[in-house]
Order: sequence, then structure tokens, then C-alpha cells
Amino acid sequence: MAVDGRQVANIFRRAALALPQVTEQGHFGAPSFRVRGKIFAQLSSDETIALLKLSKDVQQWAITTYPRICRVEPQWGKHGWTCMEWAAIPLDLLEDWLTSSWRAVTPRALHALLPPRLPGLPILPD
Repeated sequence: MAVDGRQVANIFRRAALALPQVTEQGHFGAPSFRVRGKIFAQLSSDETIALLKLSKDVQQWAITTYPRICRVEPQWGKHGWTCMEWAAIPLDLLEDWLTSSWRAVTPRALHALLPPRLPGLPILPD
């Protein structure tokens, strides 16, 4: 299920803020989402593109499976940062990738605080 970019940006924001100890803070004119000061997600200033930190395997899968949606910028991509155009991304991946990005920058002790589902996300039909 895909929704328009503005809806996804709002869903993205609610889901990111539902993760433990997350704060939203501006970063070069765009919203960023942080845990203990470390950025794990960012939206573009128009909130149509998200930047998430993925493992190299997931990043490669994302850009291969969704080449029109996901891309890697040379300066950030080598560290797992992946740009995504959310207007066409399946919502079930939003939860997986947000959680993975959050895990990538947080201490392991916080991982036990993760909820089973992010409350900001809609429930997808089967």
C-alpha cells in the first residue's frame, strides 16, 4: 500500500517519534530525528525524501528493488545512509527501515525498549 508523499511524511514523523528517546530537531533547514543527539533519520525540507541509515545488505537490496525510489549519495552512502522518495514506498518497509536505522545509532541497552509495533503507523490490510 502506498500513499501520497505528505501523508507518508506525517506517518514517518509519528512513527519516528514513537521510537524510544527520540527527539525532532532542525538540521540544515530540515527535520531530523535523533536519539541521544545522534541522527538516525531525516526528512528533506519539503518532507518528500527521507534519509535513513541502513545496513549495507539492506541498502543494496533497497536500491536494487526500488531503483526509482531509493538512491545512495556518494558522501553518505558508504556509511549506510540511503535517500528514499516516500511517495511510492510500501508502508510496511517504513517500520522496518525506521527501526533498523534507529538501532544502528543507539546503544544496545535501548533496543529492549522498542515497542512490538510503532504506534504512529497505520495497520496495513493483509
